[in-house]
Amino acid sequence: MSASTNQWQYGKLRSSHSWVLWVLILTGLLSAPAAWFLRDSIALGRTPLPAWTVLLVGGLLAIAGLFATAAILKGRSGPPKLISMEAGHFTLPGSMLSGPGWSCRLDEVSVRTTEIGFVKQMHLSGPKKRATLSSALFESDADFDRLVHALNQSHAS
Repeated sequence: MSASTNQWQYGKLRSSHSWVLWVLILTGLLSAPAAWFLRDSIALGRTPLPAWTVLLVGGLLAIAGLFATAAILKGRSGPPKLISMEAGHFTLPGSMLSGPGWSCRLDEVSVRTTEIGFVKQMHLSGPKKRATLSSALFESDADFDRLVHALNQSHAS
């Protein structure tokens, strides 16, 4: 958390989760060649899949892996974004994927959380926009939990 108690840094993948970057890089680099070599040997049940299907899926995996890798590397090279809660307003910065950020009154923001394995997600809904924030992109899980608690407290009061 930054110096102010109502701001949270967001947008930098924690070093403990950097293995995700390596998985994406390997997926992007290896899925197209693997699809080329396996194009005639993959079967669904006893029916072999057409070569174009295997190549298409491999190519799509390669593009998705390299795009996600580029997004993570771009996010790591820039300054962290600041989520803020001030004077009854909530401000969420934009990103490469979500587009421009948004700001609204705290009483207009609804919060829902889910846990997916080792990562928690916060689903935010405002009057016109929605966003999903991952705990992996906060400085720590404690910062993520503090933001969830602060948003829930704003609805209770």
